[in-house]
Amino acid sequence: MKVADGPQAEVGAMARKWQDGIIASGVVGLCSHLGAIRDARPDSIEMTIITIELDASSWETATDFRSALKAAIGAPEWHGDMAGAFLDSIFGGGMNALKPPYIIKVVNTAQLAPELKKLIHDLSSAMEATRTRRLARTGENVAASLEIAN
Repeated sequence: MKVADGPQAEVGAMARKWQDGIIASGVVGLCSHLGAIRDARPDSIEMTIITIELDASSWETATDFRSALKAAIGAPEWHGDMAGAFLDSIFGGGMNALKPPYIIKVVNTAQLAPELKKLIHDLSSAMEATRTRRLARTGENVAASLEIAN
């Protein structure tokens, strides 16, 4: 798997160094804008959660929502449109440019067709269920969520 560039990669690199025994116990500050390792234990890594707003005011179809979501997560061109494709790419990792932790907040939803609101709500629920199952199964909390505002 390719390691992401930037601050998220730095946090991952610090955790790998800890695992390799390079970092002794103590406090190590890292990327205050994205999080820090408070002490030399992987379970203490704190990350600032990125919030991305998707403006639904011009959406008319499910394709409009899916296209905006793909752009937000940096999905590859060949990414599928089904809910399962989004769940796999978000929680499986290694595919999208945007890596958790993040919240995608859909705003300006008042005028959306009921079917489109239901689609967004269903994906939001599926994401939470997938996160919960993965946490129970592997102990890994992939902090990614989809919220619907106004």
